Amino acid sequence: MYRAIDVARYVVQKCIDLGHPITNVQLQQLLAYIQHDWLNEGLFVFIDDVEWREFGPCIPNVYYEYGNNGSLPIDVAGKGEPINPEDVEKFDWEVIWYLVCVLRDRSVLSALSQGRFEIR
Repeated sequence: MYRAIDVARYVVQKCIDLGHPITNVQLQQLLAYIQHDWLNEGLFVFIDDVEWREFGPCIPNVYYEYGNNGSLPIDVAGKGEPINPEDVEKFDWEVIWYLVCVLRDRSVLSALSQGRFEIR
């Protein structure tokens, strides 16, 4: 299990590396999808709570980390210590990255309203 901010930094950096930076709201949606997908397997990917706000799902500490971007794409992965590769299961990051690639352009609100939240 990881901290949401570490997962967020990974997702943001990968999106930047691919030339498709995401906004803070898109990041929140992706994190909610990722957590939900893992919960379907009986696991938590991160320990932080997901709250529901007027714009959709929100992990508060991640939201505030990238809050200065407003509605603009995030162009830096964030402050803090980088993730130690020895502390990360390679399979976990591959699954997370797969989910990001599949879900990057989707809307959590759209999926919820259509009763579709599962992607596997």
